[in-house]
Amino acid sequence: MIEKALESMNLSKKEQNIYLTLLREGNLSIQDISKNTGVNRTFCYELMKNLLKKGMIASTVQTKGKKYVATQPKNLLLLIKEKEEIIKEAIPELEEINKSKIELPKIEIFEGNKGIKALMAELLDAKEEISGYSSKKFIEYLRHYLPNFAKERAKRNISIKLILKDDKWTRDFLSKRDEKEEKRAVRFQELKQDFESTVYIFDKYTVIITLSMKTPIAMLIDDVNYANTQKLIFKNMWNK
Repeated sequence: MIEKALESMNLSKKEQNIYLTLLREGNLSIQDISKNTGVNRTFCYELMKNLLKKGMIASTVQTKGKKYVATQPKNLLLLIKEKEEIIKEAIPELEEINKSKIELPKIEIFEGNKGIKALMAELLDAKEEISGYSSKKFIEYLRHYLPNFAKERAKRNISIKLILKDDKWTRDFLSKRDEKEEKRAVRFQELKQDFESTVYIFDKYTVIITLSMKTPIAMLIDDVNYANTQKLIFKNMWNK
């Protein structure tokens, strides 16, 4: 228990030995400390300096020269409390430094059909409305999965707004199910070409799914600034 307590004060084994020796023996000179602890006298001077700085010992000048005495055990708690107070005062400034650091976006990659479905499941934990763009190609790709996904999303009271290229097949596919029941709002727009990727934006996340590669790829970007930018772009397109 004593060893653990002294380790918590950041004392090395030799420093602990010196402190406990002084605690037992009382006033001792460097020669006596070196003799009692087996620590080389030259090295002993360095250790004594460290202990003095830490407030673990004190020095006294007597007729026979300088001697050292250990700080009373009960005073160790005062040393710890003093350190705590110093740290408490520094915490607000340290937190400001932490806030100012540049945080890089966190990006997760999902591959293949199972990977995309796993990422789609992440949308079911959205705390706010989902917005995004999608394509006929993506809807065709997940045509057997999307109805169940929409049902579960609506069950969790998560609404969605989508911008789609105006297309007969897409209109027919979506018209088979009730918009209100699925908590879905869609704006069909006259676009020269369909979206290359499907994008969903929610909370602080942006999901990008592309089917143009050999293996379908999806990304989950965790970055509030990027998500807010995408939400603004979506809002402008939605209001056109």
